[in-house]
Amino acid sequence: MPNSPVQVVLNSNQFVKEVIPPKGYGGKKDFYHGKNAFFAEHKQNVLCQLESLHNNKDVEGKYSYAKVKLIKQAARAKSHRPVTKIFTNANDCRIVGGGRYGELVVELGPSSIDKIMTIISDSAEVEIIPRTNRKGETVEEASACRCEVGVIDKIELYDSHDKTDLDVHLVAESLVDSGLGFYVELFDVPAPRQDWDLFTPQRLSLYKTFLSSLNNIQGIRLSKSQALRSGNIMYIRLTDTEQTICNFYHSIAKPTEWENSTKNIEKYERLLNILIASTLVRRISLVPRIGVAPISPSSSSGKDYLIPTPSDINQYPLVAVADSGISDIFKNWVVGKWEPIRPEHRDNSHATFISGLLVNGGDSNPNITEANGCRLVDICLMPKSEFLPVEYPNGLEGFIEELKMGLKVLLGEFPIRIVNLSINQYVYRSSDMYSDLAKALDQISEELNVIFVISAGNLGYIDGIAPRHFWSCDPTVNIAELSSHNNDNAYAPAESLRNISVAAINPSNDGLACYSCKGEGSNKCVKPDVVHYGGDNTPEHPGLISTDVDGRVIMKSGTSFAAPLVAKTLASLDQQIEGDVSKETLIALLIHNSIIPPAFKPKEYQSFLKDCIGYGMPQNASQILNGDIHSITLIFASRIMPKKHLEFTFTWPQCLVKNGKCYGNIKITLVSTPQLDYRFGDEMIRENINVLFGMIDSEGKHVNKVKPLFKFQNTTENEAEEISTYKWDLIDDKMEWSPIKIYKKNISDRGITGSINWFLDVKYSFRDNVSPLSTGLPFTVIVTISDPNGEAPVYDEMRYIVKSTGANISDIQTAARITQRI
Repeated sequence: MPNSPVQVVLNSNQFVKEVIPPKGYGGKKDFYHGKNAFFAEHKQNVLCQLESLHNNKDVEGKYSYAKVKLIKQAARAKSHRPVTKIFTNANDCRIVGGGRYGELVVELGPSSIDKIMTIISDSAEVEIIPRTNRKGETVEEASACRCEVGVIDKIELYDSHDKTDLDVHLVAESLVDSGLGFYVELFDVPAPRQDWDLFTPQRLSLYKTFLSSLNNIQGIRLSKSQALRSGNIMYIRLTDTEQTICNFYHSIAKPTEWENSTKNIEKYERLLNILIASTLVRRISLVPRIGVAPISPSSSSGKDYLIPTPSDINQYPLVAVADSGISDIFKNWVVGKWEPIRPEHRDNSHATFISGLLVNGGDSNPNITEANGCRLVDICLMPKSEFLPVEYPNGLEGFIEELKMGLKVLLGEFPIRIVNLSINQYVYRSSDMYSDLAKALDQISEELNVIFVISAGNLGYIDGIAPRHFWSCDPTVNIAELSSHNNDNAYAPAESLRNISVAAINPSNDGLACYSCKGEGSNKCVKPDVVHYGGDNTPEHPGLISTDVDGRVIMKSGTSFAAPLVAKTLASLDQQIEGDVSKETLIALLIHNSIIPPAFKPKEYQSFLKDCIGYGMPQNASQILNGDIHSITLIFASRIMPKKHLEFTFTWPQCLVKNGKCYGNIKITLVSTPQLDYRFGDEMIRENINVLFGMIDSEGKHVNKVKPLFKFQNTTENEAEEISTYKWDLIDDKMEWSPIKIYKKNISDRGITGSINWFLDVKYSFRDNVSPLSTGLPFTVIVTISDPNGEAPVYDEMRYIVKSTGANISDIQTAARITQRI
């Protein structure tokens, strides 16, 4: 048995403590300090913008929505935002969402603008009157109102361009061609008629105007979206019937029984223009089509693919394959099925190839190192492309409903944790787009406690987006090729924040596959998360080897086939750990033990790693769970609340101390599941956890020694002193709000001087307008300390040190039997 299995700190909650607020914390900042003339001009500009809004307000409803863009220097810090004096409930305002970073979307009531203009005119002083503080010093201290005015860059009406960036006529044509409906996100859902007496005349007028405009068009079918759990998102189809049905509070039980959509383009245009003009409408988007798009396979070799017979089926990991249906050649490995697609509409080739990789991929592909054998749950959701409108006349609505229903039924019988989803939305996704499909998968993952492993998507299936050239041995050539493609972002739903997405590398040289999509993820998060082998797709190396539906050897390439290799590793981890293990820990184990493929080791690729390979290529489950005697890996899994932090202090192992200096390699991975609110755009991640790890000096000061894995080299530690610059850089350089973070520090033989007393500190923060959950924010932190020379007995010594702190630790394979959370 290996000598150093991963260790779990069973009593992590014991190290959760109260936060001691720093002195002077929470003050406003005057960004126009010493620049009164400039502030006077800025104040007048803000007042003029408000006056312009006043002139453009919805006259009948007397409500409007505005975008408030903050200056870059102030956008990140919560204490700087103009929400305590200006955009407040007292001023008849309500923050209802956000857009890009540092952009608030504000509801302005009937009296909002007048009140705000009065407050700014009267209270945002241009000349600051000096005062004497308690120390007898003369200071100039700006009012909170002046500070809040100073952070406003621009205030403008939320207009038609914000509601859709698509041409109305083209949207109408698309709706007629597809027969699908579209989504409408509302700022506010009209209240039920029986509650109208509870609202002001102005609010009621807004509702009545909206409902009246819809009733002017016959044949509308409106209901609350089934796929997207938000109560503010409606699904709309337009039919040729006379009756209009608007149900804002319930989903249609059987949407496939709705009448056929109209083919009248002018009717769609009228409806879309009414919606765009409505004050209540926030966003209009098309219902996406989904599909699988593998690279074309080579011809079959004619040989039979070896499919072993399981000995004890329950000893193997379990993966649900949500795809096109698995051929009966794997009947001995398929333990459960959900088959809503009619048999005559199926093409089982895609899911069957994936199943071959899961069951016996290692025997045919030397690069695949997970042990053979895998229990399969067949979730047959994807018909042949020509039958998509027949099986899912409502597009995403029907697909998500079937996926969710199938998983709920199957979870009653099988302990499904990992779902392979090699399905993408083949429409170009910009880096600031978070798709409806990603939102739906986030919600299912959270509700059903499963992890979707999603393919990043293959280039060449969208007009104008061609594959790159095959990976060269020359970094200069590869970098030029990568830089020349700016439209190869991972396709939806690979940006999903609750799940794992996978890009593909070549088995022959570990380079990024020419067909594989790469970054970026939304919200500056790393996407795709990891890479795995997907096949070269060259004449010399056509692809990975698996099977066709008849059991014949065949080769294919695609990110569709890299994804199941990662799914198998996650499922193997879950299988090898006794008891229940959290999603955070499974993901953290995978990410923590991902390595940079050899092809990406040259320093020229440093700035490309994040978008090309994410956190790297996962090792197999056995390597992940078992280390060596020269390192130790500790897991802290807990929940954290506001005004709390987890602090673990320990002494550095003596085997890694030379001449009073500490040395060694440190790697830390954090995975959390923060609240998401998609209304806030780039700031949809509403909670955050950061990790500090370092020395405690002789004065008791905690000195952080680790840096985030993805941090631009030109950001210096001194920038931390200038919050106006540094806090913004945290988003781009340090991914401060990312649910997944990695920190590293490699200390050479020269070591670092200071102290042998070290600490781990896990800190929590949250954004404005967030109510932290009473259950806390779940997280897992994995810490590995190792000897870079592979000589010191780190494992045994650190295990003794950790126990001496009062920590109760256990091998991960059995820890879940004796603690509630791993």
